[in-house]
Amino acid sequence: MNDDDDGSAVWTLRHRHLLPQHDETAANLHQIAETEAELAATRARLIEVDRARIELIKQLPTGEPFVCPCGEVGDPSDPEFERIHREHVFVAGLDQLTR
Repeated sequence: MNDDDDGSAVWTLRHRHLLPQHDETAANLHQIAETEAELAATRARLIEVDRARIELIKQLPTGEPFVCPCGEVGDPSDPEFERIHREHVFVAGLDQLTR
């Protein structure tokens, strides 16, 4: 070993099996990019669905209060009410579909 050699070349030769292979790294990066693109598309779709849901809520008749299937009365456009009662409304919708 030379005085200039820091030993990294020897380490690399002995432990090269521990280093990621170029092909594997490229494949992993490609997979990560695909996953990020899918996530971005899913987020965009969620935003679109949420906007449509808000528009539907605005079209609800305003004369009668909204009654959750659990019995609680509230404003369905209120994010906190919607967060708490989302599952109740979802299950009630499924019940209606299966009847």
